[in-house]
Amino acid sequence: MSRVTKAALENAIVEGVRTAFTTYERASGGYWLWHAPESFMQASIFQKLSALSPGFATLEASPTRIGMDLELKRDRRSDKMRDQQRFDILYWYANGMPRAIVEVKKVYSDLSSSIADINRMRPWVKNKSLNIEAGYFVAYTEACGVKAAQTIDDRFARLGERAGAQVLIVAVGEERDDNGCAWGIGLLTAST
Repeated sequence: MSRVTKAALENAIVEGVRTAFTTYERASGGYWLWHAPESFMQASIFQKLSALSPGFATLEASPTRIGMDLELKRDRRSDKMRDQQRFDILYWYANGMPRAIVEVKKVYSDLSSSIADINRMRPWVKNKSLNIEAGYFVAYTEACGVKAAQTIDDRFARLGERAGAQVLIVAVGEERDDNGCAWGIGLLTAST
């Protein structure tokens, strides 16, 4: 069996977001995903990732549990995670080793909590014994006004720059609501 490509992983993440947007807008009578909890998008991304084979996905992956399962010693000074924190989604190789971390977050003009999430992934991606390919940060946002699309692009570029992350994909919805607001998604990576 062949391995799932990195492009297939990234496409599944983006398709999960698009599915969540479409489903929520239809189910809620026209509200955008911005009004839903992050967990709704996490579940949609999880479904897309879990359909990829070989490999599998888990939700709310605890670094403590990952360490115990893989018999790793945690360097608590560098992993920057408290015991109760979790990665939103973890995609695994078929052999049971973690392959990619996925964090999902609404992004506002204040980027500090998003930057913190990206930084929390970095030590896990850099850990050579884990061989994790990427830490993906899925951001979604909205902006209003004539320059809404530019505001969304700029927000993701600023996040990438401030977090030291690469912006892989930015997609801005073509439709606008009655207030001239647009939505956008960004896929960034904290890969080494």
